[in-house]
Amino acid sequence: MLRPLILNLDNFQRIKELAINDAADPAARIFFFGTLLELCKVDLHLKTLLKPMANLTTKQDFANIFKNMSDLENLDLSRSNIEVPMDMIKWEEAVNLRHLNLLENIKINSEQLSMLAGSCPHIVSLNLQYCISSFQAGKNTYPLHEDLKGLQALISSCRHLTHLNLSGIHSHYLRHNETTICDALAELSARTFYSVKVYW
Repeated sequence: MLRPLILNLDNFQRIKELAINDAADPAARIFFFGTLLELCKVDLHLKTLLKPMANLTTKQDFANIFKNMSDLENLDLSRSNIEVPMDMIKWEEAVNLRHLNLLENIKINSEQLSMLAGSCPHIVSLNLQYCISSFQAGKNTYPLHEDLKGLQALISSCRHLTHLNLSGIHSHYLRHNETTICDALAELSARTFYSVKVYW
């Protein structure tokens, strides 16, 4: 990967936000990810990190970008298919995380949502759009069985949750008399002091 020549990495230690737009042209994307890989060598304390993955998980030093999770407030891991938990990202340290975008992550399941709920209780906004496995009991469980415990854990633990995007997740495997998604979401509507927006 092409990387910019950065002569003094210490000049970048005060950086708090790194982001790139989906619509950025190829040259901008090369510059962003090249810069990101160079900045992995610096002890950064980021508050915002948007679109950092781009298949960089195998690159040397990349894990350093997640070393200071306690400072992170906004994280966009959309289309990355990371697993939760994973060694690289210490979710239990992300106590100040407010906005998390996991758009199109097909590996997130109900068990992992429960783990996120316990690790990141201050989440305000969570995007699970097209996370098609997020209501499934676990990895490769056949026959497929729907499990809403992760969603219920998010609703009960994340008391500041005001935006939840569940669009593109289809519910086909509920057994008779089980809690439905609408039942689980009813608890959100019971919080009259919050303006919760659910997209489904």
